[in-house]
Amino acid sequence: MPTQYDEERTWEGQNPSQYDDDNAEDVIDNPEEVLQECLEKFKTPDYIMEPGIFTQLKRYFQAGGNPEQVIEQLSINYSAVAQMANLLAEWLILAGVKVTEVQAMVENHLKDMIIKTFDPKKADTIFTEEGETPAWLTEMIEHPTWRSLIYRLAEDYPDCLMLNFTIKNMVCHGAHTYVYSQVIVYILSQEPRGGAIMKRLSQEITKCAKQRFPVVGMGVLVWVEGVVTEPSYFKLCTEHCPIHLALLDEVASCHPLLHHRLLTLLVKLFESKQEELEILVQLELKKMLLDRMVNLLSRGCVVPVLMYIKNCWKKDDTDISLIRYFITEVLDAIAPPYTSEFVKLVLPLVENEEITGTMRAEGENDPVSEFIVHCKAHYVVP
Repeated sequence: MPTQYDEERTWEGQNPSQYDDDNAEDVIDNPEEVLQECLEKFKTPDYIMEPGIFTQLKRYFQAGGNPEQVIEQLSINYSAVAQMANLLAEWLILAGVKVTEVQAMVENHLKDMIIKTFDPKKADTIFTEEGETPAWLTEMIEHPTWRSLIYRLAEDYPDCLMLNFTIKNMVCHGAHTYVYSQVIVYILSQEPRGGAIMKRLSQEITKCAKQRFPVVGMGVLVWVEGVVTEPSYFKLCTEHCPIHLALLDEVASCHPLLHHRLLTLLVKLFESKQEELEILVQLELKKMLLDRMVNLLSRGCVVPVLMYIKNCWKKDDTDISLIRYFITEVLDAIAPPYTSEFVKLVLPLVENEEITGTMRAEGENDPVSEFIVHCKAHYVVP
């Protein structure tokens, strides 16, 4: 069944702390009043599914509430409406109804219910209580069904803070919403009254879009490449990690589509001859570049980075201490579970005595031994 229907899993998967009220830690002046207020809420049907349940539980226990009483109230009033809807949807699919049709039924019913019961004042409390944009609101923007619902509600409630904020977020959500918004702004900019303001707004939107998307990251990458490939760059630079290479870490974090180009630059620098530098300085430089590769790996460019290091080891043209340094940093950065492809690339390097022999301790309590034991216990290794 598609995850759209699994509302129970949706709420369980969220971090309870995101619903904590900043004022929950304040001293409670009237515990009895707080207890009564919380119990009234706990008596409402399916209150355990409400996003504010964690905040109310915290207030209840801080006021000296009885755990058994709250468990009883939440259990008695749990009707499982959302779960019954999920079950009914499953039955429809088993009966032969297409998944897309079932999805449309559920979404259309939810839209009708939201339009019927929407309260702009309650919606605005989302921002006053949580203090940040809820994760579920961002997820709603990704789906055309909910975008159309937001447009409809915004027409009916033009003064709603939450809806206005969401509309603004939708402008920069994707190419289609961006272009659509820019076309509207352009048409409005042709009006004699207020046209200049709309033109300025269009320019600001364009400026913001350039900051968020890879075209700027690509420009930074090309500029950094031009600077750091100068023959005398590393000779004149005295910092452990030059600011230009620190910028590459930021590009790796923000723009996954540039990972391949970024790795190509790091490989080029790693393999460059820095004959003017002393041997120890060359080793430190290469370690710093390996740190950049480990950062790139941690951002999702896993297989290409590992394949390059493994090829360096196989070709035997790289100082073994550098391979050892890379493996040490990777083992510090990773944790199970691993993919079989990852194990296939890393395990031969970790098992190599020349690379990790000095990193092992007695009793298999070191990262190297723990990684080997875990891989052999959970994966089929040659």
